[in-house]
Amino acid sequence: MFQAQNISKRFGDLVLFEDLSFSIERGDKVGLIARNGEGKTTLMNILTGTDTPDAGAVVMENGIRVAYLPQTPRMEAGSTVLRACFGTGDALTDLIARWHDATERADDAELARLLPEMDAQAAWEHEQRAREILTQLHLTDLTRTVDNLSGGELKRIALASALMASPQLLFLDEPTNHLDLDVIEWLETYLQRQNIALLLVT
Repeated sequence: MFQAQNISKRFGDLVLFEDLSFSIERGDKVGLIARNGEGKTTLMNILTGTDTPDAGAVVMENGIRVAYLPQTPRMEAGSTVLRACFGTGDALTDLIARWHDATERADDAELARLLPEMDAQAAWEHEQRAREILTQLHLTDLTRTVDNLSGGELKRIALASALMASPQLLFLDEPTNHLDLDVIEWLETYLQRQNIALLLVT
């Protein structure tokens, strides 16, 4: 479902990796372990399309659902914790985000227009799943805005968002930073139970 083909990346005289090839099959759980500064995050950015290699190519199966937890996630200013969790860009999470935006604006006409679609798409169950994941990640006040949250809290929201995307291929860059042991254990169990391919940097 995924191939890195002979990719290379360097910064000036520093060669991070050269002629690197590997593949990920369905259900694979792959760990990428290296010291700081050796190019793990650069590699992840190339694999997920947010950076380009100097040579080589990344090939993915057509239509595959991919989610990426970057090392330093960014979120829209003013978003609530719950709204930020629905930032993955697929149709269902966009629908729920529009519902929450209309709720915050008290836009009754928009709410009435969206209600049938929310029912038809079973969006309420999707939102309940988001609340459960956020709670497991020790994020309980879902009405707080992201503006004054710590880096660890933002990372946990981004992790919840990646999990909510129901990916077939999941890239996680240092997901356990800022997580308590019980949360790490929950995440480990969650990922073991999901039928997804995983590339995890640690």
